Amino acid sequence: TDALEAYSSIQQATVSLTALTGSAEAADPMIGQLEETALQIPVATESLISAAQRMTAFGLTADQVTTALNDAANASFATGGAFDSTAQRITMMAAAGTAGARQLVSLGITADQLAAAMNSLGVSSDATASTITKAFKALDVDTRLEVIDAAVQKFDGIAISSAQTVGGAWQI
Repeated sequence: TDALEAYSSIQQATVSLTALTGSAEAADPMIGQLEETALQIPVATESLISAAQRMTAFGLTADQVTTALNDAANASFATGGAFDSTAQRITMMAAAGTAGARQLVSLGITADQLAAAMNSLGVSSDATASTITKAFKALDVDTRLEVIDAAVQKFDGIAISSAQTVGGAWQI
């Protein structure tokens, strides 16, 4: 029954993502990326699909969704937070430009680290912890995602490493 439930989830995601993207041609690569991601990280397929649907509804592209899902998985495993809420925080940060203390803490980063990521990417030359909220909000969605990705790179690979643990091996 687990295989049937997984197949059903993929079918439902295909219908949903087709509606959200406007075409099956746009949804198909996303489904493929979701299936690949589900095999690599120990996050329930339903959680990945739900997060991908929310991210797509906010206008993120397939590649952006994949990057954001991996960032959410790495940050949630590093901090011990729930994947679903971490993915939601990344989505809101990218879509709305919010970079408050609560969002940053849930990702395991500080305002100084987010400012450093902005400065290292060249999107700001003088971002500081005290100016980060305004500077981050002024960026476009693509750049916000790049900054978030750069800021959480210290956790890169943690989700894949967690998949090698006993608990990760049993995650579906």
